[in-house]
Amino acid sequence: MKISLFVSVFIITVFMGCSNSNVSTDHVDKNDLQLTGKYFKLIELMGKPVKMSENQQKETHIIFKEEESRVNGFGSCNTFFGSFEIKAGNRISFSNITSTLKACPDMEIETEFFKILELTLNYNFDGKYLQLNREKMATLAKFEVIWFE
Repeated sequence: MKISLFVSVFIITVFMGCSNSNVSTDHVDKNDLQLTGKYFKLIELMGKPVKMSENQQKETHIIFKEEESRVNGFGSCNTFFGSFEIKAGNRISFSNITSTLKACPDMEIETEFFKILELTLNYNFDGKYLQLNREKMATLAKFEVIWFE
């Protein structure tokens, strides 16, 4: 009788352990889907790969800061900063985007990047890649998470 009780407890314990293993491990934690505290490197602009020019000091990137919904980054020549607002349905808007006024030989990527921030209406983020979109248009900009806090 003692053996069957032990076996029963063992089987129940194993069964309970197995039932918890049905939890999907390939899901993304909700905290990983937050935009704040992450460094996003620009990898595509209007469907074209983005590469640093030889005169560029650092890669084009954007960082979302939770405090006061601030955003800052580097456009390829100038540092920028401003505000963002996230609304239901993955809607996002940028406002008060201001940058330093440094002149560089190649400002094409930066000019296009700043226009895209104005055009963006929504986003998709899967924990690794962030896409900025405008309704039915193709993806305006695609970023890759490089690091996070």
